[in-house]
Amino acid sequence: ANKEKPRTAILNLYKKIGKAATELKIRKSDAYAGQITYISGKLQSTYNDSGAANLKIEVSESKLNELKQIASRSAVMPSVRYIKMYLNLIEKNDSIKNANLKALIESAISKGTIPKSDIHFDKITKIKSNLANKVIPTNLELNGLHGICFGKVKREKTSSTTKSGLKKTLNGLPEGVMSASEIASAKFDVLKLRGIWARGIGNVSMPFHILFWGEKGSGKSTLLINFAKYLAAEHGLRVLYVAKEEGQSFTLQDKIKRLNANVPNLYFSENMPADKNFLKKINVLMIDSVNSIGMSNDELEALKQNHTNLSTVSLLMSYKSGDTYKGDSDFGHNAQAVFKVWDGKWKAEKNRFGGSEEIEIRF
Repeated sequence: ANKEKPRTAILNLYKKIGKAATELKIRKSDAYAGQITYISGKLQSTYNDSGAANLKIEVSESKLNELKQIASRSAVMPSVRYIKMYLNLIEKNDSIKNANLKALIESAISKGTIPKSDIHFDKITKIKSNLANKVIPTNLELNGLHGICFGKVKREKTSSTTKSGLKKTLNGLPEGVMSASEIASAKFDVLKLRGIWARGIGNVSMPFHILFWGEKGSGKSTLLINFAKYLAAEHGLRVLYVAKEEGQSFTLQDKIKRLNANVPNLYFSENMPADKNFLKKINVLMIDSVNSIGMSNDELEALKQNHTNLSTVSLLMSYKSGDTYKGDSDFGHNAQAVFKVWDGKWKAEKNRFGGSEEIEIRF
């Protein structure tokens, strides 16, 4: 702003904003939608008002300061820049540039550019170790890094699959029927959980569908927000948490701060999104609670059918007796795993993923 720029540069930026809006990367409901609209209008009027090779966008001092403040708050963290550089190098496999990046990371850490308080510090130290020891990261590690940088997961493309994840073959058998050897060699998208999540849940195949239930005050919401934080921060999954019981309130804000759940890829809503296409951009949907939102088992199953790549984590209230959850028993029958939450603890009642330990909830 207030500097001359090539006419083509102004046109290119205007087109990029338009494309982002078309792809719903920019929405009217976004926090800075008004500023984006202002910028787009300025670019358009400046471009149309003159045919000169170089153009100057006139912006008032107060508006320029406002935009600078927003830009500074939204600046990319140094750690994220280095993670992006690492991902680019992984694809190119350039040993000289690998050594250069390792030196840059070491320098950034020693100068405090990437402090230990950085939420991605452990990822940076792991990258530095990989570069030093010439270790190729696993697909799971790459998924997490892609999620941090781009808000989406990069997964290996496997051969054509059925809804159950099994490979289709021309084996002469009826559709849906496979030989034992075909099943044995089929490729599944497995998410290897770690720590308490591995002990309590196990390794899950994507998409997964699990259910938690318990009495009021047992720690259900705290548990789910912790799980959402873990999936978003450690695995790079895009998680939408529908907090119908609390809404977008002070108590929810308090939980997010207390649990350090202010991480990339984690989103909160008071209701199911009106824009159904938004769910196509989400990896995991958490509903707190199914009872509060008024969703039936049939509606939940229809949601799964319409979004076959979407994993779901449903939360149900319990009766005062604490013996079982409120709602259709089919909620539990259709879930791959069911976990009871009580007195700050949780444990599987049914679990196809193998986890069986009783785990304390971290408040």
